[in-house]
Amino acid sequence: MRTITLVPVGGEPVETRVEIQPESEGWQEFAVSLPGEIVSGARLLSAGGAALRIGSRLLACYTVRRGEELQLWIDGESYRFSQAKEGAVAREAASAGALPAGGVIEAPMPGRILKLLVAPGDRVPAGAPLVIMESMKMELTVAAPGSGVVAELFGEPGAMVERGAALARLEATP
Repeated sequence: MRTITLVPVGGEPVETRVEIQPESEGWQEFAVSLPGEIVSGARLLSAGGAALRIGSRLLACYTVRRGEELQLWIDGESYRFSQAKEGAVAREAASAGALPAGGVIEAPMPGRILKLLVAPGDRVPAGAPLVIMESMKMELTVAAPGSGVVAELFGEPGAMVERGAALARLEATP
């Protein structure tokens, strides 16, 4: 069992204990100990995301990790966490990300593009909103993981995209 401290965006740090079992037939058992409760279940690993089984409930689940930040969508609810680091403020760790290989920003889950918030040539800092998507009846803002210049935008408002589809390409700034 591993003990970690999670910091919900805009919230107070929460110490948790996490135990994850080896995968068996596509399912991975887990237990998360939170103050006052223990959540246990299993997650089904698949190319299109994951499903969580908690008790008799089966919930759609998507996760995206950017540096120390974890974005989690479970059954239509959105959560953001960062793992606290000794000697560093968690928000600084989460916003100090680098651009992915090739600078391509991908859709974290399947959905529809609602709005493009930037244009080619725009300079954006780390954490700047790039695209607003709608998925599972909730809005999701896709942000720049690092600073750069918008080189290309893919798709247009109203377009449906799959998880992993290219939404934008950023070029690093010196």
